[in-house]
Amino acid sequence: MSIILHQDFLGTDRHLLLRGTEIKWTLDTTADFTYGACNSSRSIEPLLELYGIDLPDLIPPRFKKAMSECGARKPLWSAVVPKRLYNRNLKDVLQKLAAAEEEIAKSEYTKVFLGSNRLFDALHHSLIDVPACKKILSTEDNHVLKSILAMSREAKCPAPIYDRVSTKTGRLTIKQGPQVLTLKKEYRSIFKPKSTSSKIYEIDFASLEPRVASNIANRSPGDDVYLSFMEHAGLSITRDAAKLAVLCSLYGAGKYNLQKQLKKQGSDMTADYLIRRVKEYFSVNDLLSSLRQQVKLTGKIENYFGRPIVVDDARDSVLVNNFLQSTAVDISLLGFADFCEVMKDKLTPLFVIHDALFFEAKDEYIKDIKEYLVDGFCHTRLGRFPLTITEFKT
Repeated sequence: MSIILHQDFLGTDRHLLLRGTEIKWTLDTTADFTYGACNSSRSIEPLLELYGIDLPDLIPPRFKKAMSECGARKPLWSAVVPKRLYNRNLKDVLQKLAAAEEEIAKSEYTKVFLGSNRLFDALHHSLIDVPACKKILSTEDNHVLKSILAMSREAKCPAPIYDRVSTKTGRLTIKQGPQVLTLKKEYRSIFKPKSTSSKIYEIDFASLEPRVASNIANRSPGDDVYLSFMEHAGLSITRDAAKLAVLCSLYGAGKYNLQKQLKKQGSDMTADYLIRRVKEYFSVNDLLSSLRQQVKLTGKIENYFGRPIVVDDARDSVLVNNFLQSTAVDISLLGFADFCEVMKDKLTPLFVIHDALFFEAKDEYIKDIKEYLVDGFCHTRLGRFPLTITEFKT
């Protein structure tokens, strides 16, 4: 595999290609990975952070401080730092990076990570309804809205740049751009279509984490995972009770409310019995056995795709929660990446809010989009994940 060390990182007029034992200067940025390229979807930095790999400094801090005080934004480091020191540090970086690349290339998760990263390359800027935004701000001091308005130019708001490694499970955060993850739902109306013939839509996965658990347990449920459990178990309970029982079983939620709900509907079933049936359906004990063994051997667990998850709380409910949430994050990103690729000529992806994707599409393409969504996202190993579509009300 190959890595391009970007010229901005090197402080040179060319990039440096590292491919096995080959090292050469180039103007071409084509490679499996990049290092030092700001916000590239093929950046190796997030994977280095994920696997706890630190690289030595290329530029000593004293030189960075001096250039910063001079106001130099992109210094030509190869001319600033003494040649012998620069070359020695670069050699150290290359050696460590080559070893890191070899380790990362062996991980099965690398392909999943890079494959799902395609989604972020597909995102476009969104359009802001500036008068609507200002109207809200006239009565409410909202820092998220203020920042979105401030970064918009001619009502164009840049696409968010997401961080996939700052949380242990990979749940997204935003490191740059509009903070759509923390924007109140009722204020999403500030986004509007760029064309009068278009509308903004949202697609999202239904009951994603429970479906991950059911698919791993080879249950192949229908469109509603909770109704599928009830039918399989032959239980005469409400869907709400089934859903609450799943939350208790998979996430360790208290069973008091479940028992209360069962009593209210006139059932003589106990919460303990129902939770046992849920755990049987989702094969929770088998999953737990695997996770406990991973913790014992490595002090970490891995999600379904091999993403490492640091364990700082080894309670059963936390292990299951982290495993399912992390796997669900990867499934959602893989699914959205596939959707955007297949429908690339028929929609404009705007941003992601966890297990929901917001996009703009013309009315003439909605039929085709809905036909894609009939089957949902089908993963080659984990099976089917239904998707629903909702028109975004502006």
